[in-house]
Amino acid sequence: MAPRVASPGQPGRWSGTSSRSIGLERPGNKNLRRRFFVEAFQGGRAVLKGEQAEHLGRVLRARTGQLYELSDQSSVWLGRVAAVKRDQIEFDLLERVPVEQPRLEISLLLSLIKFHPSFIRL
Repeated sequence: MAPRVASPGQPGRWSGTSSRSIGLERPGNKNLRRRFFVEAFQGGRAVLKGEQAEHLGRVLRARTGQLYELSDQSSVWLGRVAAVKRDQIEFDLLERVPVEQPRLEISLLLSLIKFHPSFIRL
């Protein structure tokens, strides 16, 4: 089912550029945002390059001012699109997003059993 697009500001719908949502806010999922992975954060800015930048620019039609979550594999920031270019998208970093730690740690153990040939009957 395709999501419905509504104009910015309609409650419970897509809301374009508000500070707490970037187009994926739905009832029950208030903090759901699209997240993209960048190589590094430098001086309050980040640059998205490669296939992700092309996808965001062409398919999702990123525009200046839109907000997205950005991660460098160690931290997550809320970033505002500053410039959309053909092969890269530049972001201004606004605020650090708290990352929720898993509540339950799960370990998977594998047990290998070796059978003695005398136990196998043909």
